[in-house]
Parts: sequence; structure tokens; C-alpha cells
Amino acid sequence: MADTPSQTFLVKFETKSARVKGISFHAKRPWVAASLHNGSIQIWDYRMGTLLDKFEEHDGPVRGVCFHRDEPLLVSGGDDYKIKVWNHKLRRCLFTLLGHLDYIRTVEFHAENPWIVSASDDQTVRIWNWQTRATLAVLTGHNHYVMCASFHHKEDLIVSGSLDQTIRVWDISALRKKGSSSQDPNSLAPGNVATDLFGSTDVVVKHILEGHDRGVNWVSFHPTLPLIVSGADDRTVKLWRMGDSKAWEVDTLRGHVNNVSSVVFHPRHDILISNSEDRSIRVWDMQQRSPLFVARRNVDRFWVVTVHPELNLIAAGHDSGLMVFKLERERPAYSAVSQDEVMYIKDRFLRSYRVSSGRDVPVVALRRPAGPKHTVLSLQYSQQESSLLLQVEGDPQTYELYRIPHSDSTDSVEPKKGVARGVAFVNRNRFAVLDKNSPTLLIKDLGNETVKKIPFDNTPLETIWPAGTGTVLGKNGDNVVLLDLQQRAVVASVNAPGTKHISWSQDGQYVALMAKHNIVLCTRKLEQLATIQETIRVKSGCWDTDGMFVYTTLNHIKFVLTNGDQGILKSSESPVYASMSVGGRLLHFNRDAVPRMAAMDFSEAHFKRALANNRSQEILRIVQKQKLCGNAIIGHLRKQGRPEVALHFVREPATRFQLAVQCGNLDAALECAQQLDERDTWIKLAAEAMKHGRVDVVEAAYQKTKQFERLTFLYAASGSVNKLRKLGKIAEKTGDLSNQLHISMMLGNVHDRVAILRKAGHNALAYACAFRHGLTDVAEEILSSLQESDPETAASVQAEASAKMASPMLPPTPIVPDAGSWPLLEIQAGMFEKGLAAAAENAARVAAGEGSPPPSGALDIEDDDVQGDGWGDDLDLPGEDGDGFHDADDGLGGLSGELGGGDGDGWGIDEMDLPDAPVSASALAAASGAGGALFVPPSAGPSAQQFWGNSDLAADCVAAGDFASAIQLLQAQVGLQDATPLQDLFLRVCMGATAHIAGTPSVPAAAVPMHRNALAAPWSRDHPQGRPSIYVQLRGLQEQAKAGLRFFAEGKLADCERVLTDVAQSLLMVIVEARGDADSAHELRLTARDYLLAIAVEKQRRQVGQSDPKQAAELAAFMTHINLQPGHSVITLRSALAASVKSKNYSTAGSFAKRLLEHNIKPEVRQQALKVLSVAESNPTDAMPLDYQPRNPFVVCAKSLRPLYRGMPTVSCGVCGAFASPSYNLEICPLCRVGGFGVPASGIRFGLFNK
Repeated sequence: MADTPSQTFLVKFETKSARVKGISFHAKRPWVAASLHNGSIQIWDYRMGTLLDKFEEHDGPVRGVCFHRDEPLLVSGGDDYKIKVWNHKLRRCLFTLLGHLDYIRTVEFHAENPWIVSASDDQTVRIWNWQTRATLAVLTGHNHYVMCASFHHKEDLIVSGSLDQTIRVWDISALRKKGSSSQDPNSLAPGNVATDLFGSTDVVVKHILEGHDRGVNWVSFHPTLPLIVSGADDRTVKLWRMGDSKAWEVDTLRGHVNNVSSVVFHPRHDILISNSEDRSIRVWDMQQRSPLFVARRNVDRFWVVTVHPELNLIAAGHDSGLMVFKLERERPAYSAVSQDEVMYIKDRFLRSYRVSSGRDVPVVALRRPAGPKHTVLSLQYSQQESSLLLQVEGDPQTYELYRIPHSDSTDSVEPKKGVARGVAFVNRNRFAVLDKNSPTLLIKDLGNETVKKIPFDNTPLETIWPAGTGTVLGKNGDNVVLLDLQQRAVVASVNAPGTKHISWSQDGQYVALMAKHNIVLCTRKLEQLATIQETIRVKSGCWDTDGMFVYTTLNHIKFVLTNGDQGILKSSESPVYASMSVGGRLLHFNRDAVPRMAAMDFSEAHFKRALANNRSQEILRIVQKQKLCGNAIIGHLRKQGRPEVALHFVREPATRFQLAVQCGNLDAALECAQQLDERDTWIKLAAEAMKHGRVDVVEAAYQKTKQFERLTFLYAASGSVNKLRKLGKIAEKTGDLSNQLHISMMLGNVHDRVAILRKAGHNALAYACAFRHGLTDVAEEILSSLQESDPETAASVQAEASAKMASPMLPPTPIVPDAGSWPLLEIQAGMFEKGLAAAAENAARVAAGEGSPPPSGALDIEDDDVQGDGWGDDLDLPGEDGDGFHDADDGLGGLSGELGGGDGDGWGIDEMDLPDAPVSASALAAASGAGGALFVPPSAGPSAQQFWGNSDLAADCVAAGDFASAIQLLQAQVGLQDATPLQDLFLRVCMGATAHIAGTPSVPAAAVPMHRNALAAPWSRDHPQGRPSIYVQLRGLQEQAKAGLRFFAEGKLADCERVLTDVAQSLLMVIVEARGDADSAHELRLTARDYLLAIAVEKQRRQVGQSDPKQAAELAAFMTHINLQPGHSVITLRSALAASVKSKNYSTAGSFAKRLLEHNIKPEVRQQALKVLSVAESNPTDAMPLDYQPRNPFVVCAKSLRPLYRGMPTVSCGVCGAFASPSYNLEICPLCRVGGFGVPASGIRFGLFNK
């Protein structure tokens, strides 16, 4: 008998809400609907633990709710006398059925017909047709409230229970026949008034069962047998049997000490489940007619219980919510004993399944009891000795040892048993047993005799698992340790909180440690390789023969490589348990222990492994043969710094352009830019092409965006004099005098420059330019015109030009005119690029009818490796006909129609003959000097940030700039609710992880990643295990907290709150290397919490002030119980003392005075406390009683600032650890401002240490 449900039942989901009066499981989806006493209906996903929808249209409590089996319908009935039918897909009420004259207790859909049955306090049962929205029948006969009514699962029967102490079974076969034979749609319409008053003749009473001494609250049919179970206010559960002509009582089950609220049959086991207002749920054995076990709650009464029609799930509603639970574990017991054979237990038989042949045979019958109390937790099999070792659930846990006979007989064998917290084979004929009372391993032989005792007093163990000959794995708190039995010592340890199951690879070199929501992959020596976090439960896992780990969750089958790369293999409708993965097939078990083989597509896993190991040939083969696609693959390639590979998976122009720019493939980028034809795209392409020296691509991009100024400087820098002259003519036609002047200066054309200055009205400048460049005739002409218009200016200009000794400025003559692209370092194309180019060339040759082999030097690929109708046809490589840039003779990248055509609607210029700028793909490839092969300049390779992001520490992800992953980790670890206040912190951490070293002038500063483990892993491509340096340090936060405490002592609460809030948030980024530092960080977290809480209480006390002296005195009293430093506790005690004396609460003031005297205080303060104590002893009364119990330990709710006394339910914030009442569940914590109350979380992490 347990105190809480979680100690007896396996609680899978629980909610906090108003009183739950009705519950219904969805037959196909993982949903449960709950009708609440506050008038709302909630639909929950019990697998994910999320609220899906909420309906609030009833007036008053809703007592009944039911899902339809096939249609997206939900029916509810409440105290407003209304039955409402909802469409949960459309999220609205479809219609309302009216007819009952009092509260509606239960509603239920028929499994086949469009019927609803309802029971009401108006002493009737009604049958409705929800399609015609009409009343089919009114069942009268009860003379008190009808508390429950339901359809039989298969037969035409209805059972109802009433407070008149009777149970009635109704025959509705005539109603079914009438509904199926009638052709008149009005035949099912509501009857007349007489029918409503006296009932329908289509339904007759078949049985009336009497036996309860008080009113019947619940009654239900057995799903297959002719049985009925009922629960009543006489505190009994009765079992009834029906025959064709009569029904009788079978037995009475007693044990509840208050009204029985609900009772149901379990659809898969011979048990009954009942709940009661005595705050208990009881499970009864139908065969023995006795209780199996009981679960109780402390304060909540149970009102309803229901079972899932398909799964082994039960839901119960109580005063403060509902819970979904199981009676027993459904994980089958199995073990792979070789690469071809798996042993498992089903129906008390040990069975063997052969993977190669699919042969499934029983080996031996096991003489052991069945039921929830005897669930097998683990199975181990020794092939050499044919011995079976089981660990069995119970209180205490036990083990069973079977010696399997070598004969073909399947007769049952008797086990040898013992009590243990864990068992494991340590060699072929010895096994270790963890003693139930001490940290001692007992080594036993197959006769169950102890041969050795090995104490591990310094390593308290919770359970053990097998780890090979002479060793075992043990769970020690949050760690898993490797124990060497010969040395009697711990030889290795790894942090793996909550580990429940383990799985060894077939060669014994790797082990997976599986917890509820995470998996840790380690080597045999427990060296951590990777950690995987999951948001839903991890169910099982096994190692593939290729060295990857395949694991299952509630709804997926996934894989993870030893480097941490993971992916999804397949979705599953129900949980499966992986046992063996071999040859691309996975052997798994369902919850009924049925083995099944399923083909898996491991292409993604093989691709990621080849990518991680840099196996270019394997990558090429997978790209050509497999159809990998999706954003997950592309994102993974980007993360791994391989955009050139991702480029060949993408056809969408925008994404392809980004990848092409990232990997430096300007030909592909130019092709995508032409398809997109957007200004921003061309600007990005120009900037990237300028870095690579591709003048032709830069020119085409500038022309597309009509950036004439940039084109001017480009032509000048590249020596393209003829193109520069053409641009000058364009500027002249458009009237752009400024650009004309720039072009004439770069060309050194003095005559044009003088003409432009005269045209712009700058005659003085035109004269000076002509005079200094020796254009005497032109200068005299300009001077004469100036003398006529402005003689004074002409004289001053002439004198100034003649006096200054200046020389004309002429541009240098290009050494190599029209040099084209800048010379680049020629690099041998990689194997991946060569292979794709050769495959494309070979496919083109085959398509053209040429059967010649590839040219010498090309990648040698077998015929079956060339994807003729896949990648070969789809690769858009430069140089192929029909690809690249069309109309290469147009001058500037095929833009003659815009720049020089007769329409003039592009650049607005007529009859302009522009220079040629060949930008076709083939020309670009030739100009690049690649010798006909695909050439790309070297990419920068993976950055440090790309490796930093592969971490399960939020601070590392922030340093890498991956804020989204950091937020997801914080949500899983500390229940982060609002990340907005962390924005500045994230930016500081991200910028602080990289140093910038200034170089030569005009050169950007070099970014250097800083590692906190720089000595062990200096940054290079050969040391990707480096971890970023986090500027947030524990010592700095401790100093910051000291400054905040000084503010507190000075009464500067706003400054103290600001400083300590920053400390509480910054602790999320702290990474420490030693457990002692982790403890210090945890203490600092609690200190920040306590002082922030004290500040909140004091601010509220000051706010209420004179308006509410009682509340002010209570808040002052509460603050004295917050854990502050002694000097600050004195401040709070003096404040509470003053408030109590002011309100003449001398008795309470005396208690504060006593506590104050326990501190080291000043003499004047001590004298004041003694004086108050003397008054309190002479007059121990309180004039204004407070809601304050100093002798009852409590914590202060961070939201309401009211006490939460010991024993009261609480929820906490995962960030700062503040407590609150469950009514504030999922609300944001007002102290740290980022965490949430009651959000499921694994615990805050300070480096490798969880808290």
C-alpha cells in the first residue's frame, strides 16, 4: 500500500486543474478528454504532456464527456441540462441537444450506430440520434437520480444505475431494428408528449438488479463476458452475472471506507479498478475476488475512472486534476544472445527467435507467477551454461535463476530465487548480486550459493548491469561506474543522470546508457562519446553491426553515430523495443512481446558517417545512388562545413544560391542569380565574386543592378579602357555629368574633362584644367568668355593658374589591357567534385551516343555507379549546352536588349553599341584556368563555432551563435519559459568567445577562437574537441553577488534586485570543471533566489504600508524565515519586531525579540530587544492576529508571497529554484524572470554536473 500513486502505479501523465468529473480516452490518438467542475472541457495529449484544446460553453459543472471512436466528435453533458456535440477538429460546438430537465450525469457514444445515451437527475435515460439531432427513446422507471448509463460493447443492451439502489438492464434490439428497417426519416423524430412522459415502447427492461444498501453511483458492462460491475454509496463493489432470463449477484467486494465513485473492468486482464471518495484506487483480482493493491492520495477524492479500449492505460479524475497510469510495465523482457538469436519471455515461456530463418519456438516453461507484481525487469542468458537470470519487480526486488535443460522438452523448471537490487552475469557460471541492505556485491554460482563478497562502502550503488567478464556497471547517483571485481575498485566513471537501461555493442567496445530523456554513448572504459537529448521518452536501443546505435522513442525509430550525428529512420504508431539491427533490418518487439522484423533505410546514417570520416568515394556513391533530400540533410552538411556536398542536394534557387556562395562555386551561384533575378542576390554575388577575383561575374552583377559608379572603378582597375569609354558615352546620354567627369579622369581624356566642366558651368576650373594640360587654344577661348562675363574672376583665375607650379595628373597606362579575371591559385579539385564532373560527362557522352570510356585522369567509376537517370541528368554543370548564360554575344552578359536595343526601356539609351563581356558558363569555366575541369577556390573549412555547437551545454551553443539550440537545451534542462531577458547575455557570451587581432591597415581583424581547454585542444581541424571560453565565470558572479548584498544592506533594493537578477540569469552560462565549484554555483543560485524573494516581500510590504497594517506585519514576519546572511537576518527581524510592536502584537514581537537576541547585535539593539521581550512576557497577547504560524516550517510563494507550509503541494522554478503554489503552474517566475513554475526539466547544468 503506497502513500502516493506514483509509488504503486506507473504514472505516465498528470494534470493540475479543477475537479475532474468525466474522462474519456480517444481510441486511436494519444488523447484524453476531461470534463471539469468549473464548466470547461480539456483535451490533453498524454504522450507529449501538452494541452491541445479547451472548450468553455457549458454553464456550470460538466459531468460527462466521451470521444467518438471514428469521427472527430466529442459529446459532453453538464449541469445546465444541455448535451453538446463538438467537432474537435474544427474546434467548435456543432449543436446542442435539449430535453433533460435536470443535471446530466453521463453521456456516451454508441460504437456502431449514430446514438448517444445520457443519464440525468430527472430520473430518465435518453437515447439520441446525433445525426438527426432527435430523441429516439426516453427510458423511465428509476425513481431517483440516474447516476450512470452506458451501452454494451457488442449486444443491444444498456445498463443504468440510480440512487434508488437499483440497476436496470434495458433491451434496445427493437430500437435497432426499427432504425434499420424504417424508410421514413421522421420515424426517428422525437415522440409525442406521452412518449416523453411514460417512455418508449421500443426499449424494455430486461433485468432489474437489487442488492445495494445505498444509491448506485456507477455501473458498467464487461467487454466480452456477461458480467456487470457496480459501485455504490454503501462502500461496496458488486459483481453481477446476466443470463437470457435472469441476472444475479455473484460476489461483493469490500474494502473502500467511503462512497464508491466509479468502477470498471480492465479490457485485457481479469481485474477490476474502482475508486472512491476515500481518496483511494483499488485493483481487484476477479478470480480471487480480493484486492491486489491500493493507491491513495493525501487530500484528493477520486470521482471517475476509465480504461483505454486498446492500450494498457487507465485514467482517474480527482479533486485537483487527472492522472494517466499503468498497472504494470509493458516493456518485454528480451536479450540478444548471439548475432542471430534473441531470447525473450512471453506467456510464462522462454522463447527463442532466429533472425536468419524467422523461427520462433518455445524453449521452456517458466514456473513463475504473472501479474503486475511480478513483472520481469531484465533478462540475461548464459549460452555456455544454458542459464537464465531474471530480475523481477517488487518490493523488494528479487531475482530468479533457471537452469534450462538440454532436452527438447518444454516442461516447466523451478527457479532459484533471492532478493537483490540488481543482478548481472560476471562470467559463464558466476553472477553478481547487489545486496538489498548494503553496498556489497555477492558473487554466486549457478547453485545460488555465495562464493565471494565484495564490499564497495565508498561507492553506494543503486543497481548493477553486466559489463563483461570480471566487471559490472553500477549506478552511483548521477554517475555510472565501471567496477573491476578482481581489483575491487572503481576503474571508470561517467556522468549519466537517471540511467535506466544499458546496451552493449556486439564487440563490447561501446555502451549506450539510456535514461528517460537522454542517451549517453561511451567506450568500454566509459569515455563519453556523445550525449543525445530527447523531448519524449526513450524506450529502448541496440547497436547495429556497422557501429551505430539504433534507439526508439514513443513514436520514432532513430539512429545516432558515435560522433553525435543523429537522424530519424522511421515513425511508429505505437512504441516498439529494439533488440537487434543487422543487415539493414531491425528486430523489435511490441508491447505484447511479438517479435517483428522491419526493413530500415540506413542511407542517411551511412552518409553522415562517411561525411564524418571524410570518405569521399563513399559520399560520391551515396549521392549518386541514394535519393537523400530534406532540410535536415542540408542543415547537417552546412553544420559540418560541407556546403559543396549540400549543393548537389538542392534545386530550389534561393537555397542553392546561398550554398554556392558559401562553398565558392560562382558558376552555380551565377546560374541561380539569373533564375532569381533579384537585386539583393546580384549584389551578394558581386561581393563574393570580387573576393575571388572573378571580374567577369562582378561585371555581370553590376550591369544587372545598374551600378555605373562601381562599374567605372571596376573597368579602371582591370584596365578595360574600351569598356570605360562605352560607359562614358552612356553617362553622356543620360546626362550624368559627375560620372562623365570620373570616367574622363580615369581615361586621361583632358578634352572631355574640360568640356564637361564648361557644360557644368565651372569655367574657372575648365580654364585651369586646359591651361595646365597645355591646351592653349581652348584655355584662351575660355578666358575670353570669362572676361566678357566676369572680368574680375577672369583676372584672378589667370593670375592663380600662372603663379602655381603644378603638373597635370594623368592615369597610368594599363600594362595588360582587358586582362580579365585575376590570377588565382590553381588547386586540384577534390575527389567528390571530380567524381560528379566525370559522372556528368559520362552521362552526356552516353546520351550523345558515344560509348567511349572516360578520358585518362578522370575518376574511375564502375558502370553501375553512374546514375544515368538521377544525378547525371540533373547536375547543372558549366559547359553543357543549354545551361549557363545565353546570348553571350550581347556584350554585357546578354543585356543588349536592355542597354543597347531599340526599345530603350532597359537603361533608356538608344542605339548604343556596348562592348562584349562574355559571361556564359562555358566561357567562365575556360577563363578560370581550370583546364576544363571543375575548379573552385579553397573554402575556409569548418570553423570552431561549428564544432562548439555539437554540445549539450547551452553556453557552448550560445558561444557558437546557435541561440535556438541553446534555448531548446535550457527548456529541457531548466524549463526556460521566456528567453527575451537573456538576449544581451547571449550576445555577450557569443562575442566573448572570440578574440579579434588587428592586422595591417585596411585589413579586417583576424578572429581567433578562444578555448577554455586550449592546452588539451588548441584550435585546429585536428582538434575539433575544443570547447569555447565562456566569459561568465563563477568567481566574477560571486563578486557581483557580494556587491548586490552590499546594496541590500544599504537598503538600495532596486540596485540589489538588478544585480542579483543578472547573477541568477548568468548562472545559466556558468561552466565549471570540479564538483566543488558546481556546489558553489548551486549555493550562489540559492542565495540569489533567497535575496530576490526577500526584496519582493519587502517591496510588497512597503507598498501596502499604512493601507493594510495586518498584511504589512505578515509580510515582515514571512521575511524573517527567508534564508539570509546573519547580518541581513538582523535587519528583517528588527523590521518585523517594529511592525509587531506597532500593531500591539506583543506575543509575536516577543518571539522576534528572542530570535534577535540569538544574533551578535549592537548593545543598543540588544537593549531594545530585551525591553520588548519584557513587555511581551508581561502581556503575551496579540491585538491583531496574523496568518502566521512560526512553528510550522514553510517557504514563501514567489508569486503570492504567502506561506506554503510543510505538506502543501508546491511547484518550483528550474532556473532559480523558487517555490510557488500549484495554481501558478507554467507561469513565469517573477524572481529570475526567465524560468517557469512546474515545467518538467532535467536540472540545471554547471558543466558536467547536474543540480
